[in-house]
Amino acid sequence: YAELTANQFDEQLSGGAYAVYVLIWMSSLLYSGGYDKPLKPLRLLSGTLVGSVLILVLYALLPENLRFSRAVILLGSAFVLLFFLLSRWALHWLFRGEFEFYRSRRKRFAIVGHPKETDRIEHLIQQTHFDVPFKVKVGINSDDAGEIGTIQQLDEIVRVHKVNTVVFSGKDIESKTIIDWMGRLDPGKLEFKIAPPESLSIIGSNRIDTSGDLFILDTNSINRPANRRNKRTLDVLCSLLILGLSPLLVFVQKKPFGLFRNLFQVLFGKKTWVGYHHMGAKEIPLPKLKKGVLTLEEEVDNMDFSEELAFRLNMVYARNYKVLKDLRVLCTQWRNLGS
Repeated sequence: YAELTANQFDEQLSGGAYAVYVLIWMSSLLYSGGYDKPLKPLRLLSGTLVGSVLILVLYALLPENLRFSRAVILLGSAFVLLFFLLSRWALHWLFRGEFEFYRSRRKRFAIVGHPKETDRIEHLIQQTHFDVPFKVKVGINSDDAGEIGTIQQLDEIVRVHKVNTVVFSGKDIESKTIIDWMGRLDPGKLEFKIAPPESLSIIGSNRIDTSGDLFILDTNSINRPANRRNKRTLDVLCSLLILGLSPLLVFVQKKPFGLFRNLFQVLFGKKTWVGYHHMGAKEIPLPKLKKGVLTLEEEVDNMDFSEELAFRLNMVYARNYKVLKDLRVLCTQWRNLGS
């Protein structure tokens, strides 16, 4: 690289720079989903670009005597992208069952519900997708076993028929059953959707060439790898921030002696800052979470907090997780961090 840039660089400086570059690129790939399955080239490209932009921004902020070669950064970006693409491609061919490299695939639906509802959902899918994707119908019980079986056999049906999208009938299936299956099936390989009842399904399309792309409500389960990763990252970052502010926070806590205990339990993965409320948490098989220091009571100001309400809050939290919800809980209950 010295000949390329016509400069000589200190070996210690270049060695440290390489280590920082690699760490930034690996981190950006991690949070762009570059390590999630199935392996998708777009995630690798976006992760590499984000990492390279971050490196260049940090480079611009450094004093002149610490700046490294921009040519090495740009060439390194191209090498990183090429390396990850080729390595993923090699893993795909060597371990096809475990490391599937993304390719454009048609949707393969499993529609779960009573016959009348599965027929209606099938019609909506046919209207939305011009290529009429693969689909199988799964019944609720033996009386309406659908085309190939009942919901009790859903995991086997998904595996045998290589289903990549499961659509639950919101009219026929209870939310707790949907949450149960979302936890049991592999969220890294499947998309989960809930088709609302007919009275709620007349939703306009977001494109003029389709007749209802929004007829199904997407779910953002806390069981998804990206959400698990984001939640853990938030826990660690908030723990470090709270640790730095602890000399001040300890004097305004309702239970000051518990602050450091909770802080280190979260930091080392024994707890999470925001979790399920204890009421109702054991009533349905929700996706597993570490015990929460804080819960969702702030969502219902000045209301009687019943077991039914806790049940609903836990279910909504698990089905549609957002990092912003955790932040809101932390901001509103910051005096209870020692609870």
